[in-house]
Amino acid sequence: MAETQSDETIPVPRQRVRVLADGTFIVQWEATNVQTLVDGRYISSVNESEASEITDYELRQLVQAGIVMEFSADYVLLSMDRSVAPQTTRRSFYLNSTRKRGDTALIEAWLVSAGISNHYAVRIQDRFVIIRGRNGTPFSTYIEADRARQRLINAVPQLDGTVIAFVEVFAA
Repeated sequence: MAETQSDETIPVPRQRVRVLADGTFIVQWEATNVQTLVDGRYISSVNESEASEITDYELRQLVQAGIVMEFSADYVLLSMDRSVAPQTTRRSFYLNSTRKRGDTALIEAWLVSAGISNHYAVRIQDRFVIIRGRNGTPFSTYIEADRARQRLINAVPQLDGTVIAFVEVFAA
């Protein structure tokens, strides 16, 4: 991470920046002191099993929103700029195949074989293979993603472990 820490940033150990099951980005300040990153609300402490590690992909979304200035494997620099607190967000849905990135070519071959490769785009996100709509566009609603998931599983039974996932997308 570059040396850009200033009075306008707060360095936080990366393991304290987490994501709740509902997609809420949080900072675990202390055992009983949890704050959401998007709107600054304090919420009741969460169990370790209720929150997962934040990914580089999710951190890049927070950088685009101006909430995170930069990050590394060890630290996240949070912006102190209070003007970012009332962010407008929407969910962007995709299908997580739950398969590792080494299976990308295999999944693409399955889609071609099933005759549906022109309806879906296979991408790598962190270490998993994800599936989006045509040309890599996300699904705009949960219902749209669920229909795509059902169609995908019916056409390619090997992908029956595919789940619907989402990321919060911040308005500019």
